[in-house]
Amino acid sequence: MSNTQDNIDQINKLINQINFYYSSIVIPIGILLNIVNIIIFSSNKQKNSSNQNILYIGLSIYDILALLNSILFAQLLPAIGITLTNYSNAACVYLSWYRKIVVQAPSWAQMLITFERYTSVVSFNNSNIFKNKLNVVLMLISILILLTTVNLGQAWFYTSVNIKTLTVKLNSSNQTNKVINESIVSLTCTNSKAVSLATDIINLLFRFLIPIIFMLVMNILLSKNLYESKKRTSGKNRSFKRERRYTIIVIGFNVLFLTLNMPWAVWYVLSHLRSSGVAFQSASIVFSIFYLNNLSSFFLNLCFNKVYRGQL
Repeated sequence: MSNTQDNIDQINKLINQINFYYSSIVIPIGILLNIVNIIIFSSNKQKNSSNQNILYIGLSIYDILALLNSILFAQLLPAIGITLTNYSNAACVYLSWYRKIVVQAPSWAQMLITFERYTSVVSFNNSNIFKNKLNVVLMLISILILLTTVNLGQAWFYTSVNIKTLTVKLNSSNQTNKVINESIVSLTCTNSKAVSLATDIINLLFRFLIPIIFMLVMNILLSKNLYESKKRTSGKNRSFKRERRYTIIVIGFNVLFLTLNMPWAVWYVLSHLRSSGVAFQSASIVFSIFYLNNLSSFFLNLCFNKVYRGQL
């Protein structure tokens, strides 16, 4: 039993080191790259892509908020023993609520970008909802309203008091042993099993399953319509270079989204199915993979967006 506990302690120590260095080095780089995205897309004045730029700016803002979640709640501060949600009932409820919203928001921003590509290809010369700047901004804001509503279960979180008693034996000079019992009181942000299951199902649905199903369907329809539109307009004065370029970027987003989020989704399900009492500590690895998705926009645009490279 002692060896098992020693092994667990060593693993936890290693995981804390991974969380600390990853979140203190990689995450700030990701935040900086997203700031670069915002600057470049804000300076792009092309009329035919200005509203699309707003979508990418919105995605970058949501990615920054998600990356800050790594520093504040998931990796860096917890690795040094600071858990912000444990400080009070208000912190438990509102910070738990906030972190669910900000980690789910980038997935829905990518959904909007995918949908914009689809409507742009299908309705190239027709009006669509993305041609109005106000509509685009309202859709980005509506993501926060939607996620605030569906994560209402976080309002049932609360802090519980934990009392841990430590027994210490002291050897005195007269060969007598003295036993000292010391109680350590701490707060833990928690909820009932029913609320925990419901909120975790909602998190899995709105962070991964609903976005990826939507994006896969849109990608299939997008590719099909792009191919058919090209055949119908063969020989006419219409260039498909821009459509293909931005379509490749969006498909790249979706492929990376699936690849980088799948380990987290599998871990999330398994963590609820586990029967062992040993802590399921692989979370740090899947979190590290997951957060790579929130800095991928810079590299995808760098590789496939000629205008972006020129401005950079």
